[in-house]
Order: sequence, then structure tokens, then C-alpha cells
Amino acid sequence: MQTRLLRDIAVGAFITGLFSYFSSTYEANPNYLKITAYMWGVPVFFFYLLYVVWSNGGVAVLSFTKHALLGTSLTVLAMLITLSIYPMGELPVILINIGLLSLFIWAYLSYEVYTMF
Repeated sequence: MQTRLLRDIAVGAFITGLFSYFSSTYEANPNYLKITAYMWGVPVFFFYLLYVVWSNGGVAVLSFTKHALLGTSLTVLAMLITLSIYPMGELPVILINIGLLSLFIWAYLSYEVYTMF
């Protein structure tokens, strides 16, 4: 248990560090930020989490995947809204995204969606 936990933490830290490095090099090479966005968009993080969850069995993987799909769908919605309101500027975009995040989490917890499917 401890060995697996430490390995999962190390792999997660490596992935997070890689993403952080790429995003911090934007000034030197803007393409790194695009690569970071693409790597987040393709399911790199999902595959990592799937690997971690798989040790709990197939039912856990199925449940995890369904709820991840719900969360990802809401993320796509937030991205589309962000693209449409981008001309409004930084502060409105951030505030609207905080509002969406709060709404999504509130609805998920209030309606106990985590007990469904």
C-alpha cells in the first residue's frame, strides 16, 4: 500500500511538474503552453487517474469514468463560455469561471450526484 501510494505521488508530481515547466516557459517559447494545453486536453491526466483507480477494481473504474465524463463535459461548457466572453477581459472571465466552478460543485454535492450512476 505505502509503496503504491508513494509511486502514485511520484508519477503525479512528475506530470504536474512537467505541466508547470511547460507553462512557465511561455516567454521563451509560446508553443510549450500550447503543448501543455493539448496534453491536458488529450486524456493524459485521465489515464494517470485511471491507472491509480484501477487497483480498486472494475466497478470503481466504471464509476470513476462516468463521473469524470460528467466533469469533463462541464469543463468543455466552461471553455466554450470562456471563449465567447474572452473579449470582456480578464476580470470578468475569471469571475464568471469562479461562478461556474462554484455552481457546478454546489449542484454536484447538493443533488448528491456522486451517489448516482
